[in-house]
Formats: sequence, C-alpha cells, structure tokens
Amino acid sequence: MNKAESTAENHVVEVWFHIEKDEDGYPESKDWEALLCSCLVSSDQFQVKSIPFYVKGIAVADTVSATEAEEGYYKFDRIVSRGGHATYRLFVEKSAESVEQELEGLGCDVEKTAKGKLLAVDVPTDRKDQVRDYLFEGRRLGRWEIQEASNIE
Repeated sequence: MNKAESTAENHVVEVWFHIEKDEDGYPESKDWEALLCSCLVSSDQFQVKSIPFYVKGIAVADTVSATEAEEGYYKFDRIVSRGGHATYRLFVEKSAESVEQELEGLGCDVEKTAKGKLLAVDVPTDRKDQVRDYLFEGRRLGRWEIQEASNIE
C-alpha cells in the first residue's frame, strides 16, 4: 500500500479493496486492488476515481466508506452510494488499441494492463445502453470476452 498523496485541488488516497476470486481462483497473484479515491467531507467517505481491473461491484463515481488502517492507508468497508457508472472488463486477443479508441469515441474511459490484453472500461450513466449493446455485439462477433464487473441499474 502506498501513502496518501495530496494535490492542490483535493486530497487523493488509495483505498484498498479485497478481490473476490472467481471459481478458478483468478486472479491468482492478487488479493487486493488499490483504487484512487477523492476524500469527501466525511472523514471516512471517498469517491472512486480509478477504474477497477479486478474488484467486482465497484465503479467510478461510487462513494465508499473506508477505515484508515495505518497513517495514510485505507481499507474498504462498504458502499455508501452508487455513482451510476458501469464497469466492464474486456479480454482482447487482437487490436486492443482500436478497441480502446472505439470505446473512447463512445464516451468511455479505458485503462489497460501493461500487456494490453485486459481492458477496464468505465461507462458513464448516460452512455450505458449504447455501450452495453456495442460490448455484447463485439462478444457475439468474437472480438473479445467480456465481464460485467459493476452494472447497477
């Protein structure tokens, strides 16, 4: 875990979330994921700013409660409120760059792993239906595998 970092505009911290493994034990090498979050008025509430790669049920703009485990280290407690965004993960074998550009053109934010095969996609509230149709059509066509990580209606 890294120390909290400050910026001139707001205070940003890493909140650590325990990763729920799938039935195959994936991801094998990770038990925790740190997400950047902005501190809110309440001392134990934070708004998620980064897109989760592995944590399920959390999306950008969600407000979470976290406990300071040590000075500057926070551990997720619970979801306080939903921000309305959806998170999807795409497993892309070919042309991840073009997929990333297509998603950005649809108004999404995208992060990818160093190897570029796994894309984490943040879908804003006003784009959910359009992007969901695009994502599932891409899966149907065999362009990628998809996982709905957080899609609270």
